[in-house]
Amino acid sequence: MQSFAFEPQQQRMYVSGMMKGGKPKKGHNVLTIFNDKAKKLGHMSLLSFGHGVGIGVQYFPKSGKTRVWSGCHNNPKSGRARKLCRFYFKNGKKLHSSKVKGQFDPFNGGPKGYAVAVDERHNTLALRYYSTVHKKQCVRLFDLAKANQNPPVFESISEERVWPYLGVFQGFTTFGRYLYLSTSDPKNYATTTLYAIDMYDAKANGKKGYVAMAVSKAGLNDNLNGREAEGLAVIQGTLDSPVSTAQLIAGFNEHGRISSLYLYKPA
Repeated sequence: MQSFAFEPQQQRMYVSGMMKGGKPKKGHNVLTIFNDKAKKLGHMSLLSFGHGVGIGVQYFPKSGKTRVWSGCHNNPKSGRARKLCRFYFKNGKKLHSSKVKGQFDPFNGGPKGYAVAVDERHNTLALRYYSTVHKKQCVRLFDLAKANQNPPVFESISEERVWPYLGVFQGFTTFGRYLYLSTSDPKNYATTTLYAIDMYDAKANGKKGYVAMAVSKAGLNDNLNGREAEGLAVIQGTLDSPVSTAQLIAGFNEHGRISSLYLYKPA
C-alpha cells in the first residue's frame, strides 16, 4: 500500500498500491476498492502513473461515478509523477497514463513530482510538488470546484508552503485549514512521525510551522515505532458509522500486514 482515500457517501475506501512484482520506478499501481466490511469490490490497473503516494476521490451522485485524482506520467528515473490527472473509476480496466484524457500541468512546465489529496467538505484540492524555484518539496491548496471544471482552473486559495525535510515522505492529506504529513526516519523506516501545519497561517512555514502531533491513546499505546507509515486520509466518522466528527486515519505496514491508527484533531 502506498496511499488511500475515503469516499464516505458510499462508505468505500480506495487503496493505491504498487503492482505485484513491479518496481517502484516503473510506476505501475493497482487501485482497489473496499467496502466498510473490508470486502474487495473491484480494482483498476494504473500503468506508468508514478509512486502513487497521494490520491483523492470524489463521488458524483447524479451520475453514480467516482472521480479519481492522481499523479501520472511517471518519470522512469525517479518514479515521480510529472503531471496531475483525473479519471473515472472503471472496474477491471487497465489504464496507461498516456491514455488519460484529463491530465494537466498546473504550473505550465515548472514543478513536478505531483501527489494529491481531496477535501470535499471544505472544497479543497491539495497538491504536493517539487519546486524548481526553492529546489524543495512544496504544498499548496486549490479551489476544488474550479479544478473540476472543463477545462480545469487551478486557482490557489493558500500561500505556497515550502516542505522542509522532516524525514522520508510517506503520506499527506488535508482537512479544513490543516495539512497533515507522515514521515519515516531515513535510517529506520519503521520509525514514524506525524505532523500538522496551518495552511492559512502566514507565519507557519519552514520546520517551525510543522508541529509534531500527539498520538491518540486509541492507537498502539502512543507508540508508532516498528510500524512503517503508508498513507494518510480523513474520513467523517468511521466507515461503518459515519458521524460529523472528522478522523485522521494513518495506514501502517506492520510485519507485512496493513493496520490503521485513529487520530483526532479539530480542523
